Amino acid sequence: MGEEAQAVWFENHFRCGLEGVQNQKVGTARDYKITHICTDSPLDTSDVGQSIEFKCDYACAKTGNLYLEYEQTFNYGTNYQPSGMELAVYQSKYIVFSVKYAGCIHHYVFPSDAMRLLLTRKLRSVRTHPNKNGNPNGCWTNGFLLPVKSIPVSFRQTERI
Repeated sequence: MGEEAQAVWFENHFRCGLEGVQNQKVGTARDYKITHICTDSPLDTSDVGQSIEFKCDYACAKTGNLYLEYEQTFNYGTNYQPSGMELAVYQSKYIVFSVKYAGCIHHYVFPSDAMRLLLTRKLRSVRTHPNKNGNPNGCWTNGFLLPVKSIPVSFRQTERI
């Protein structure tokens, strides 16, 4: 499931309109902006203009953990820059992880303040492997593992496919 499909789901589920953010680059953690909100939406009207960061976590179905990236390197670990959740909690109002399980997709919708709070938990930190997920030599990320069983049900939305 790509960002476009996630955006369509978000628009339908939350009864709002979204517009893609153009010219994304390293250091950007916002994929779409909320352009309008329908009167029957559970979102607040103050959310218009706010950003959403979409993430697909393909490994979560096997591991039971969401990967919360917080930094990345492009030079074999000589230097790291903030990335992923470290940026998203300040640049986006909502962070949406989508995980495909047999016959359905679980969307975990976190307001940024709730994600910021989750990042203060004692979570296990892991590093991705070089040359995985299309990364060139010398590139990898560090992230925390958030067990999905520890995520409050209020953050989970299920979509049958």
